[in-house]
Amino acid sequence: MGKSGIANRFGISLKVSDWFIALTISGENYFKVKVIIAKTSDYCMLADPKGLLFLQV
Repeated sequence: MGKSGIANRFGISLKVSDWFIALTISGENYFKVKVIIAKTSDYCMLADPKGLLFLQV
């Protein structure tokens, strides 16, 4: 079976007052968590440049 990278990845971005917080979780045998806190939402997309879909909460 072929592996799909997007199936093992989850991302969410939150807006807290003036700050955007981006969180991505990825991995198969282990979990890698990446957090980016920035003043603009553009930086949140840098959390995963492979086109990860962010949910706006």
